[in-house]
Amino acid sequence: MEEENRTPEIEQPNTDPYQPLARHETGSPTQALVTMLGVVISLAGALFMAIYMFSAMGSGPSGSRKTANAGTGADKKTEAPASRSRGFSVEKLLNKLGDEIEKFFKSRRDKKTSRGPRTAKTEAGKSTDTSAPQTEPGFEDLTDKFKRVPLGTGKYGFLIQRYKNTGSQAIGKPSVKLQFLDANSNIIKKMTGFGQAPYLKPGKSTIIIASGKVPEDYSKILGKYAIRPYAGSPPTPPQLKFSGVKVNKGYANSYRVKGVLSNNDSRKAKRVTIVVTLQDFRKRLVGAGTYYLSNLPSGMKRNFSFSVYSKGKPRKYTIKAHSN
Repeated sequence: MEEENRTPEIEQPNTDPYQPLARHETGSPTQALVTMLGVVISLAGALFMAIYMFSAMGSGPSGSRKTANAGTGADKKTEAPASRSRGFSVEKLLNKLGDEIEKFFKSRRDKKTSRGPRTAKTEAGKSTDTSAPQTEPGFEDLTDKFKRVPLGTGKYGFLIQRYKNTGSQAIGKPSVKLQFLDANSNIIKKMTGFGQAPYLKPGKSTIIIASGKVPEDYSKILGKYAIRPYAGSPPTPPQLKFSGVKVNKGYANSYRVKGVLSNNDSRKAKRVTIVVTLQDFRKRLVGAGTYYLSNLPSGMKRNFSFSVYSKGKPRKYTIKAHSN
């Protein structure tokens, strides 16, 4: 492989593209279960109170009459307990409770059947109507511009694209919001990609990397770039130099990058990030990777060793260092 050293540019700290992003999932089964248990407990409490009141009403009046008529004894044979004439029974209460429970579950079934078209959950836990495409305005088709690169043999990977500033003004670090669509134009995944250079002068380019669990069954990628002009004039970065760089084949589709980075400038280099890109024999971008070195004082050297991943067989690599 050939080694290409370019003038270092400034780079802000960025997220390591090889760290898999957490999938926040939300749902409501637990909430529904808690609600159901609360209703059942309430109904059981109501049944207990009703039985208690029924027992009290059945014993209270007869007890008072026994005390009042203790001297005569004649009225006890002719008077019936008052509770028997009011028509209360445990059987009626149980039937009433069963009717209320049946109404509750019937109302829940009716709500489920009246929710409309079937929905599909996105990675953020939100539901998307599958009867029509759900896309935001301002997105364009970027399917052919991004290349999917898996991380080894796992399901996680990243997307890479070479982005060039075609304007006449310097711009800040570019970013892009991505939407993955299935064959029915439904959104099945969302990701965000970030440029690896803190700014781009006119005619300069950088690598945009979007990392995470890339779906394998997508049919189209839509994207929306976020580009802003660079405030002020781009600063002059410290001069950094590579030496002894080697790229060797590793496990699966990985390549090991080793070397030494020296700071030959009188200024301290802050937040140093190394960016490596891999190209095939037709100079097409097939892989990329980054490595964060933190600070590098003036006159100091730092060894580095990290893995990059490729989609295909690379023949050439480019290595850059960005710092403040």
